[in-house]
Amino acid sequence: MEQIGTSIESKEGFSKIGEKTFLLGSVRNATEETKLKFKSFVYYLENRENPIKVHLPSRDTIQTNTGLQICTQNEAAIADPDAPGIVIFYDETSEGSHFDIGATLANGKEIFVAEYISEGGWFADLLREWEEKGLPAELDEEDVTVDEDMVFLIADVDEKTSQQETSRIQNYVDRLEKNGLKVYWPYMNGPKDVSKLDEVLEYRKAMRMAGSVHTFYTSTNKTFFFLGLGFGCKKPLTVVQNVEYGPGKSYPRMIDEWQEATRV
Repeated sequence: MEQIGTSIESKEGFSKIGEKTFLLGSVRNATEETKLKFKSFVYYLENRENPIKVHLPSRDTIQTNTGLQICTQNEAAIADPDAPGIVIFYDETSEGSHFDIGATLANGKEIFVAEYISEGGWFADLLREWEEKGLPAELDEEDVTVDEDMVFLIADVDEKTSQQETSRIQNYVDRLEKNGLKVYWPYMNGPKDVSKLDEVLEYRKAMRMAGSVHTFYTSTNKTFFFLGLGFGCKKPLTVVQNVEYGPGKSYPRMIDEWQEATRV
């Protein structure tokens, strides 16, 4: 157990972790090898000479709760003021990890990537930059003016999205704007030709200013990230488009729970 802990502790950036931390990694789809790695690392942190208390979701979050309750408990652990740095085992296949990365950014936390289970991809590059550069100094909350007439629209569009779907989303934006609302849609309004860290910081700024979040749900990592960002910023949610879901816990079910809990 000590070997994995000492090898990770020797990595640059470990000192960002405070007296508490949150272990951000796959839960539902973690392999047995990954689960063992998490447990070994947590055991090491909590039993070293200067112990660090770890919130390990598979152990410390009540997994029998609703999806909304699970996300709320995890976000509270991420937001803990005694946890300045969040430990990440990055896996691009983990939906919850991207949601929690969004919540981590919303709460202005530094990160320490213990391992890249997935080495490549947009979010892996973001995490490397975030870990290397850190976040800029935070503004006081009173310096952020919330515009109740501003909507942050989560609708992930890429080259695989049909023209019909893109047009449907644009028509929705047009209707909102015709009714006097201002819409921030990253696909249309996001920054261009900037670093990934600067890009997500611009998204965070817009999210904090927005009075609410609307979403066309799709199961993409960008969607989960933006949902986590909105959840961490404590925004009410309107689900414009969802997918069918079964009786078990899932993000489609959770966002309906979120919408109901924040319905005005």
